[in-house]
Amino acid sequence: MPDRGAMEEDATSHPNPPIVFYDGACNLCNSLVRFVIRNDPGDRYRFAPLQSDVAEALVRPFGKDPKDLDTLLLIENNRLYQTSTAALKILASLKTPWRVLRYLMILPRGLRDSAYYLVARTRNRLFGRRQTTEPDIPEGQRYRFLD
Repeated sequence: MPDRGAMEEDATSHPNPPIVFYDGACNLCNSLVRFVIRNDPGDRYRFAPLQSDVAEALVRPFGKDPKDLDTLLLIENNRLYQTSTAALKILASLKTPWRVLRYLMILPRGLRDSAYYLVARTRNRLFGRRQTTEPDIPEGQRYRFLD
């Protein structure tokens, strides 16, 4: 029987990795990105600020304005997810105990999104903004950020 570790995909070989788009100047958003990196067991996710050319090229075809900085976007399997749905899909794929939060998807989307937008409207006041949209990249993780 082959060694399971030998069958694991190389972290850089995902053909169409899911991409998380976030407000690059938001301290809370940058903390979320670092959290996902720490808890993403397969190094699946790639990241790009909404303020980037990558976001313009990949988000606009879905009819979304990447300049809408109050939303978290996830492109996975050629589908766009936003706000609470994007956040919960990301959390559902992370290490335990975070994946149990996927059960929040049973709540009506309107209720989930209302809570999401409450945080989105107050995040800059509570957590502050950065002077730059350059990502705060953890050591050894540069390959996960799209230019």
